[in-house]
Amino acid sequence: MIQHPKNSSFWNSVLLGVLTVVCCYTLQQKIQAERKKRAIQKEYGQDVVEPPYVSSWIPFLGKAPEMGKDPLQFIRKYSQKLDTPVFTCLIAGKTCHFIGDSHFVGIIYDKAKHLEGQSLKIYFFEKIFGIPPEISSKSYANPEHLKDSQANYRRLLTKEMIEPTVQTAQDIILQMIQQEFSEDQWTEVALHEMVFRAIHKATYTAFVSDAMADPSMLPYFREFDKGIGKAIKGTPKFLLKDFVEGRNKLLEVLRGEEHKKTVKDFLRSKHESDAKNGITPEESHAGSLALSWASLGNTIPSIFWVIAYMLTDDSLRTAAQKDLERIQLPQGESTTFTLEELDQMAALDSAFHEVLRMGALAVSPRDIKEDIVLEVKSPTQKHRYLLPKGTRIMGNVPTLHMDPEIYANPYNFQWDRFLKDSNGDMPVFTKDGKRIDAWRPFGGGQQLCPGRKFAMYECKAYACLLLSMLEIRIKPGETVPTINPHNGGVGAIAPEHDVLVQVRRKK
Repeated sequence: MIQHPKNSSFWNSVLLGVLTVVCCYTLQQKIQAERKKRAIQKEYGQDVVEPPYVSSWIPFLGKAPEMGKDPLQFIRKYSQKLDTPVFTCLIAGKTCHFIGDSHFVGIIYDKAKHLEGQSLKIYFFEKIFGIPPEISSKSYANPEHLKDSQANYRRLLTKEMIEPTVQTAQDIILQMIQQEFSEDQWTEVALHEMVFRAIHKATYTAFVSDAMADPSMLPYFREFDKGIGKAIKGTPKFLLKDFVEGRNKLLEVLRGEEHKKTVKDFLRSKHESDAKNGITPEESHAGSLALSWASLGNTIPSIFWVIAYMLTDDSLRTAAQKDLERIQLPQGESTTFTLEELDQMAALDSAFHEVLRMGALAVSPRDIKEDIVLEVKSPTQKHRYLLPKGTRIMGNVPTLHMDPEIYANPYNFQWDRFLKDSNGDMPVFTKDGKRIDAWRPFGGGQQLCPGRKFAMYECKAYACLLLSMLEIRIKPGETVPTINPHNGGVGAIAPEHDVLVQVRRKK
């Protein structure tokens, strides 16, 4: 057995050795940082620096646990603490830059040529659908596939595609209203559940296929929807059994003959393009399910919130009813609405804009493929920050949407905040005296959601049908939830709980 000296010389030597290693490491880090700083300034100028760095004692994960709890609060905390519009930290092994100033949230769209989002799409397909990166990476490297996909997506913005699709959705909703509610008695339903069933069937009948729109698919879609956020975060699949079961059942239907018989034009074109460009059937069906989910992920919560606020805000309900009366549908004709009529629903349009401002969780990470120099000029600061190649920008739209310098009382729902003027123009929003593009729930630039027009028209159409055909009241004693922008998730914020309402058809 080794006997240590009784005196303290042994432990003094150990302590000295540890201190020497720490000092050498610290000195090395400082030397490397100084060399890096000089190299940056030599290439970009003496005033260019890297953003302040927020360190963490957790290896690899870094600040991921803290950021994941509340991204908006996380960004505000360190932006204010460091007095900086951009800061850097380690998130799950990746050096990430967070934008804390609303002026620069749009960098992920404005600097698109310096960024790439394909690796994150590949990550999404791996975590959600189990598709190996080596397979999905080939798809995104195929220029013909990308060209055909973009051409197909552009069709979603045309009136020729939107008009019949919105009309089909309205026909389904109208049929469900007539079947489920009577003129003679009140029917008690959960509001979110009512919206969920109607929009699932209407959207999938109009946009996907009759097989996917079948009510028997609802439980599987729910489990898939509930598990997406956890799957993206890397939760082991054995802890997500319901999610995996829901996903696999939906994929099974997409592969089946009933889907093929009734698949709608947009998805049929996608399948044909995928096959032509060598996309595997597995990946093609996964892409179809991702698109199908996206078509509901924002629409259902948005409709719920507008209806809920309309039931608790008499001024919104009155304004929407007046807009509806101005349309003056001829007696005896269809009670569905044309796109031109929906365009006249100013109060509902503004309310949906406000709901998406408060509730759209559009976190947009982008990997940097070319160095970016971010120039910051404000009354208190003038800096040029280098965002190096190989790092990542974490764009967080709530930073913009919840900025009190842009939106007064940003946590309060104000349905008339986005009302257009007499010329049909949207309000102009500013910060520090500068005009700012302050509403971006659908992304921007090349990442602007191609289904945004259909989504807005469908939302307004559903609300109009409810207003024109139904009497709705909140069940006495029920508590109506409100939007909490600090709730994390994927897609628009869902309510923390449902609310019971009483419904009957108007006579």
